[in-house]
Amino acid sequence: MSDEKRRVILRKGGRVRRPEPPASEPPRPAAKQEAEGATDSAPETKRPQRRAHDVGEGGGRSTSGPSRPKRAPGQVGRVSKPQPKPQPKAKPEPREAPPRVIERTPEQEAAHELSKSQSIPVVHAHRVLRGEASLEEVKDALSRKDEATRLAREEGLAPSLAGQVAAGHLKLDRARVLQRLRSVRPEPIDWDAFKIALESKSPIALATFEAGWRVGKVTRTDIYEFHFLLAEPDGDKTEVVIQKHDVKALCDPAHLPAVQEAVSVDKEVREESLGASAKRNTRVRPKDDDLAALLDSKRPYPVVLRDGERWAGSVASFGRWDVTLRLYGGAELVVLFHALHPKTLG
Repeated sequence: MSDEKRRVILRKGGRVRRPEPPASEPPRPAAKQEAEGATDSAPETKRPQRRAHDVGEGGGRSTSGPSRPKRAPGQVGRVSKPQPKPQPKAKPEPREAPPRVIERTPEQEAAHELSKSQSIPVVHAHRVLRGEASLEEVKDALSRKDEATRLAREEGLAPSLAGQVAAGHLKLDRARVLQRLRSVRPEPIDWDAFKIALESKSPIALATFEAGWRVGKVTRTDIYEFHFLLAEPDGDKTEVVIQKHDVKALCDPAHLPAVQEAVSVDKEVREESLGASAKRNTRVRPKDDDLAALLDSKRPYPVVLRDGERWAGSVASFGRWDVTLRLYGGAELVVLFHALHPKTLG
């Protein structure tokens, strides 16, 4: 009641009514009262106050904490916070296995003791104990193996050549020449031109002292002769037997025109009227060291045959029985050593 209304009532002699007490509320259930009591007894949550370290230098909020995720342009809805990456689980440390106990027989124990004292493999120690080899033989064999490994690594020799050098069966200079030949001659060096032609099954052109150039295929080879299937101009094929010392040179049929064009004649040798010879004391052969030097230098190497024919070309490769010349223009000619004249050696 306002003060103005109270004064009017008192002026007229009346009494001011006191406000009536509120009506009593009906009793509530016990569960509801306990719930309300628990709610009333719960402490009031207070809003966290901003602390001094949350305020930056300019009075604003500090930016040192995690930043609020930004909303992408055109994105609608609540922006989810990035989830932390799961940390990899630490691997359990491996358990140390108990030391393995190896039970050895008396022979095995003796072999291990010998291997340890003499610095040899256990397998060779067993051979020594069984009497299959002496200790000196085993050490020599291991020493040769180590030397062969060193030669193969430092000199670049093939294992077979390095083993022969380590065993004393081949000189190192000779092994270097053979290794060089393997890089330019895929066939074995002890194969002659007829064996190579037989294995390749390709036609060849060969020059003989008596019948000139012939084209055909080698069908069989023996020690001193070979079977040659001639390709006649009319298409017929005739097989003939030719003595190896009668042949002076060979080439690919495609290179035959270039080979015939590159030949020249040494008149002094031609006047000697020499031909094929089966006598070994009349044959000459260049040294492998000289041929190897020509192989590396690529200098022209003139060869003169027993009948006076002469070719000049760089050494492309050589073997035990022949030398291959690369003529000007790229044509290759195989010259047999038994057909050379001593003038070739100078």
